Amino acid sequence: MMRTFSPVVLWSLFSLSLAAMDGSLLTYYEQSGFKQTPRYAETIDFYKKLDAASPWISYQSFGKSAQGRDLPLLILDTHGNMDEGLTQWQSETLEPFLKNEMEKAGFSIFPYVWFRNWHDPASGLSAGVSPPMLSQGYTALRNCPGLLIETHMLKPYQPRVASTYEMIRLCVERVDRDRETLLQLIKQADAFCASDTFRKEPYPLDFTANPNDSVMVDILGVEYDSKISDLTGGPWVTYYKEKPKTLHIPFFNKIDPSLKANLPVAYIIPAEWTDVINLLKDHDIEMNYLAEETTILAAMFRLNGPKWQEQPYEGRHVMSQIEGKTAMEDIRFPAGSAIVGMSQRSARLIPYILEPSADGSLLSWGFFDAVTEQKEYAESYVMEVMAREMILEKPELLQELEEKKKSDPEFTKNPRNIINWFYMKSPYWDQKKNLYPVGKIMDPGVLKSIRLR
Repeated sequence: MMRTFSPVVLWSLFSLSLAAMDGSLLTYYEQSGFKQTPRYAETIDFYKKLDAASPWISYQSFGKSAQGRDLPLLILDTHGNMDEGLTQWQSETLEPFLKNEMEKAGFSIFPYVWFRNWHDPASGLSAGVSPPMLSQGYTALRNCPGLLIETHMLKPYQPRVASTYEMIRLCVERVDRDRETLLQLIKQADAFCASDTFRKEPYPLDFTANPNDSVMVDILGVEYDSKISDLTGGPWVTYYKEKPKTLHIPFFNKIDPSLKANLPVAYIIPAEWTDVINLLKDHDIEMNYLAEETTILAAMFRLNGPKWQEQPYEGRHVMSQIEGKTAMEDIRFPAGSAIVGMSQRSARLIPYILEPSADGSLLSWGFFDAVTEQKEYAESYVMEVMAREMILEKPELLQELEEKKKSDPEFTKNPRNIINWFYMKSPYWDQKKNLYPVGKIMDPGVLKSIRLR
C-alpha cells in the first residue's frame, strides 16, 4: 500500500533530514541560505535525486501541463495507506497534538480565520467551512482529514518555511502512530456514505458563521492603528511588528448550514454531456449507463434569471445567482446516459458536483451554460398576428403584460422584448431552456426498473 503526497509536502518533509546524510540532497532553499524558492527545473532535479537516494521514494508524472511539462508526483511507499479519516480524530487528536508540539518547537498556530470587518481586529474573528475547490475542503468530502498550512505574510521567509516543515513532519508522525485507528475510521465512514441512512436527512451544501454566537479568544498579534487615508478615502491600517500584543476578541466559530438538498438514490446525466461525465470519472466516481433510450421520472431543476460574475475567476465567469424551482418530470434520456448511484463511498462529493446550488457545482462553474441560451427567436411579422390570437384565447395575458411593464421599466424600452415575451408564452417556445439537464431519481423502484448496459 502507498502513501501519496503532493510535491510541496515532500519537498519540506525530506529536505532537512536527508541533507544530513548526503550534502547533495540539500534543497535549493537551503543552498540559498534560506532565501530563495526553486523554479521548476530545480524542483524536478531534486525530486529525481530523492528517487535515486531511497527505495521508499518514487518520482512519477501524472500528466502534462499545457506547456508540455511533466506534472510531478512523488510517492512514499512504506507500510501503510493513509488518505482518509474522520472529523473527530482530526479535531480531538490531531489538532491538539499539533498545537502542543508546535508550541514546543517555538511556533504558534491558530485556525484559519478572517476579521469580520476587513482590517478591523476589534470586530472579531470569523471562520467558515472550506469549499471543495480548496484542498482540505475536498479531502473532507472524501472522508479524509486534510490540513491546509498557511504562514503569515508578516513573518520572515525562513521561519515560514521552517514552521511549514515542522507541521508536515508532525502530521506524518501522528498519522503513522494512529494508522490502525484511522484505517478503521475510514472503513466506517465509507460504509456510512454508501448506506441508505446517509441519504435520509437533507444534506448541507453551504455554510455560514452564526453572527449571534461567539466565544472570546486570545490571539497573538501586534499593535496597530487605523485612520482614514487622505489618498484613497478608505481605512489605512498600520501594523507594528516590533510591538507584540495579545488581542482578546470574539471568535464567531459556530458554523450553521445555510443550504441543504434532499439526496436522490441516483443522479442521471444525459449522454451528450461528455465533459461532465468524464470529469466524474476523473474523481473516481462510479457510474452505470443506460442501455437504451428511456423515459424516467426525475426531479428536474429549472433556472429562473441566472446571473454571472462580471469578472472572470479561475478562467471562468462563475454563475453568481442560481435560483429556480424543482419539479418531478418525465424526461427522455438517451442511451448511454450516466447513472450516478449514491450507494458509494463518494456520496459526500457527488452532490457538491451535481446539485445546482452547491458551493462549487459544475453548473456554477459554467459547464452547463449552454442550457441558458435562447436558440430560436420569433419575427415580429409572425408574432404581431399570433399575439393577438393568443390574447383572444386568453384575455388575462394583457393583465400579465401590464404587470410586467410596471415591474420592469427596461422591458418596455425595446419592442423586441414584448415580441419575445409573447413568444415565450407560445407553444413554440423551447421548453428545455434554463432546464438543468441533470436529473435526480428519487424513487428506488424507478432506479431498479432501468435497463443498464
